[in-house]
Amino acid sequence: MFSLGWSQSGCGTGSVGVPIDGVEDGNRDAGAVSTVGRTRGEPNDDFADAIVAVFDAAGGANLQGTVSSVDDVDVFRLGGLMAGDRIVIDVATSSSASSLDPAIGLFDADQNMVAYNDDLFATLDSFLDFVVRHDSDPYYLVVSRSQLATFARQRGSYAVDIRRTVGGSVPAPVMQTFFSISTAERSRLPTLVLSRRRPLMRVRSTLCMRARRRR
Repeated sequence: MFSLGWSQSGCGTGSVGVPIDGVEDGNRDAGAVSTVGRTRGEPNDDFADAIVAVFDAAGGANLQGTVSSVDDVDVFRLGGLMAGDRIVIDVATSSSASSLDPAIGLFDADQNMVAYNDDLFATLDSFLDFVVRHDSDPYYLVVSRSQLATFARQRGSYAVDIRRTVGGSVPAPVMQTFFSISTAERSRLPTLVLSRRRPLMRVRSTLCMRARRRR
């Protein structure tokens, strides 16, 4: 049953399932099956090897996984979304069993990042409440450790609850503020740029440098 407490305010409630370290990447329902591809297990560190998220009739999906190294990324295939669809993604690691500081990115079929989140307000967990701007089949969710994670928080397990709502209006474009990072500062940040020409694991999850341009 979908456990994410969701409201139009777009704030997570912390009711997402709590993970334990060492859990297998995939759907939390061990019996989940899909004709599209695998629903559990490694490898899933590239778009081509993405685990298929299985949604229920209400538009909910429940995932889990473990970031086992500083270079590990987990990729999940969410299926097709259309402009105006809303997707809410709540990632939880808030348990003494997991020390991971996660970051997440939402990617379209062309592997362009369309949304990103690192921390949710006062917690290190990640949360996205996003209205899709363009049709794409599929969309992907990428989970990795945060690029700003301390050494002690670069590994651990997580749980993800997703709700997909079909239909709706596309928000009008708004002005954005851009911030620059100096060359010296940039050199200290692991790059998170996903490329179709390079494996995800080698380049890591695009969540930081490109996210700076999209916030």
